[in-house]
Amino acid sequence: MILGFAGFMLGALGIAVPVILHLIKKKPKEIQLFPSFMFLRETVADKQSRNNIFKWLILLLRTLILLMIALAFARPFFPEVTEKAKKATIILWDNSFSMDAKPIQREMEVFFNDEIEKVSADNPILLGFVNDKVIWSNENFTIHKSDLLRDFKAREKLLSISDFEKALHAADRKLKELHVSEKEIIVFTDHQRLPWRKLKLQNKLSPGVTLRILKPHKPGFKNVSIEQTKLITPFMESTKTVDLKIKINNFCRVEMPCKVYITHSDKSLKPIDMNLKAYQINELIVTLQVDGSKPLAGIVKIVVKDDLEEDNQNWFSANPEKNYNCLMTSLDKNKIDYLALALKASEKASSLVLSKINTDTSDVDLLKANVLILREGLSANKAYLKKLKELIEKGKPVISILNESVAMKKWLKLFKIKVKKNKIGNTHFGNINFDHGIFKKFLDVKIGSLYDIVFFDTQSLEFPLGSKTIATFENGSPAIVEMKIGKGIHIIVCSSIDRNKTDWMVKGTFLPFCREVIAFCLQKKVEDIWTVGQRSAKIKTFDTAVELKTKKETKVINNRIVFSSPGHYVIKGKDFSNLISVNLPREESDPLLLKTAIDVRKLISTEVEVEMPTVGSLTENEKKDEFIWWVILIVCFGLMFSEMFLSNRTAI
Repeated sequence: MILGFAGFMLGALGIAVPVILHLIKKKPKEIQLFPSFMFLRETVADKQSRNNIFKWLILLLRTLILLMIALAFARPFFPEVTEKAKKATIILWDNSFSMDAKPIQREMEVFFNDEIEKVSADNPILLGFVNDKVIWSNENFTIHKSDLLRDFKAREKLLSISDFEKALHAADRKLKELHVSEKEIIVFTDHQRLPWRKLKLQNKLSPGVTLRILKPHKPGFKNVSIEQTKLITPFMESTKTVDLKIKINNFCRVEMPCKVYITHSDKSLKPIDMNLKAYQINELIVTLQVDGSKPLAGIVKIVVKDDLEEDNQNWFSANPEKNYNCLMTSLDKNKIDYLALALKASEKASSLVLSKINTDTSDVDLLKANVLILREGLSANKAYLKKLKELIEKGKPVISILNESVAMKKWLKLFKIKVKKNKIGNTHFGNINFDHGIFKKFLDVKIGSLYDIVFFDTQSLEFPLGSKTIATFENGSPAIVEMKIGKGIHIIVCSSIDRNKTDWMVKGTFLPFCREVIAFCLQKKVEDIWTVGQRSAKIKTFDTAVELKTKKETKVINNRIVFSSPGHYVIKGKDFSNLISVNLPREESDPLLLKTAIDVRKLISTEVEVEMPTVGSLTENEKKDEFIWWVILIVCFGLMFSEMFLSNRTAI
């Protein structure tokens, strides 16, 4: 800032106001003396003379106050370097963990040393470390190589991923403020694909800003990483043992020997020797002795001779679950209950306890139930059906399986679902929404085709607006529908699960469907496994997550949470507490999962930069500037107090 700064000059014009007012009031009032007070004439004259002096002082103070306010708004500073800079450079260092791979780190540090040799008064440099946001080494550009080396060696290595979309535009904003002839951003990266995932080439840099990307001449490095650790058996309150599956990915072209160390609940298992096959995911299943009365937290580490150590560990966690109670209406004794058989087959996996429901079922048992299944055997009692509807509205998930009974028609009528008189006849599934939670996993495993299932003599239903169709029959009529009723969900299957109505029971998809529809109704509020940098879905169940070891908090912002480092975290909601594990992204561990060549020219603006005169240095001393600003404000307040004091004295 200089005194010729237009903003300061405009503000300084404010001193004209008190001057004009003073000139208007300059002519004093003529004093009319009473004859009886003639002997006081000299005293009055002296007082008038003093007041005139005070008025001149008040005018001076008021003009100084306005000048100080204008100066404060101009934010003055003392430049550190008086020479004019011709160029300004910002170095962005990719601080993701894959940059610590030994061959990449060595080569990139050589490039870095070559670039900082160019620092000078004509070319000051600012260093930034890129994670999910940019961490600047200093608030100011520097002209000293020693400062850059010191800041580079002292950088904090965070086990997070980088975001170059944010970083490039943060650097661009800093350069945009500077008045130099050349502006350059230099990016040091191993060119892994993940940090560039959000880059939008249409968001160009400011006019006059150039970009260089420096990457290793030979991409790739020798790496072995833990792909995943996951419990594959239920973890219940009564559980004594669980099976842990460990996936280790060997990206090397040769077999790699390694030792696996497992620690959980303050227990360390005996190291396990493995020979990892080349270019393969190697699996290991280990049985753990656990205490089901408290959450399980553990970590798996491998010792192997590779170039990157950061992804040689993986965190896992699990929260003990209670048995889930499922109440379902019972069929006639002469009929085979295929649904019950399917659910019992998956009882160990889903922790499901099946019980019967009828009009004699107590309110306590209804409230304890986690899910209700209504089909044949449903009572037509009006009060009973209304009670079941109230349960859905309060949050109880219900699955209704269509049949031709009067009770089912009355039940569906409560939700404005009409049973049409005309029947569809024999049909198959038409369209299926595989994005829905019930059918999502059917694309991942080979369990047979859903489109081979035949439905016989099927009825057609008409649903109210707002209902979500999950699957349809061939003629477009709804086959499986989800309805939101109050706080709960209502799943309607538009066909009876009976040999007279479908052959689904003998197909390979029937058992998985039964498992998934129950799992969807009993879905967890929070997943146990998260990834660093993963942007969560909208969260309304908790506000913060606390790292188990360091007690560091990660807050939910705009109903979403993003973890910046791996580890175990405790999240607490209104009615629950969960332990979760956060791990590094798998993509960053793959040495050859590289970003395709970036056309730097697409990020460079072709517009011509408007040239501004360069005055003084590019840098400011932030602490000194802050001190000057506060001094000006204190002086201003002092002048204002003096003005108020003198104004009151003049009025006396």
